[in-house]
Amino acid sequence: MIDNEYYINKISTSNEAGLIAVMYELLIRHMGNCISKIENKEIDYVHVQKCKDILNEFFLITKGNNEISNNIRGLLLYVNKLIDKGYHLKDVNQYKESIKIIHPLYEAWDQLSKCESNDVNRYNGYGMDKMYTHNNFNGKG
Repeated sequence: MIDNEYYINKISTSNEAGLIAVMYELLIRHMGNCISKIENKEIDYVHVQKCKDILNEFFLITKGNNEISNNIRGLLLYVNKLIDKGYHLKDVNQYKESIKIIHPLYEAWDQLSKCESNDVNRYNGYGMDKMYTHNNFNGKG
């Protein structure tokens, strides 16, 4: 339950870059869970499916036809293949390789989240501070 509270708090107080970092963090966490399941000789597709769900979300938000977007999508496709291979072969090395690829992306987004202002969630009002601090507030309800 502590994990859920941690993520609820992190999501509710994060800016956009922080939310992407949380997604990468969860992806790494679920890949780690896949490793644990294999090491314990347990069969569990739940964490594999969660990894695939998160990867799918990244595919949906990685738009554009530029070099950066294409390279990120290529990495995500490769990680998806490693996850499939790891599950079918029960090979923890596939998941470890996936984590090596994803972890720098997590670190980059996490660092960016610390550099950006937190305007989106300030006062937990999704930008309410901007509404009241700019000259567009006339004091009328």
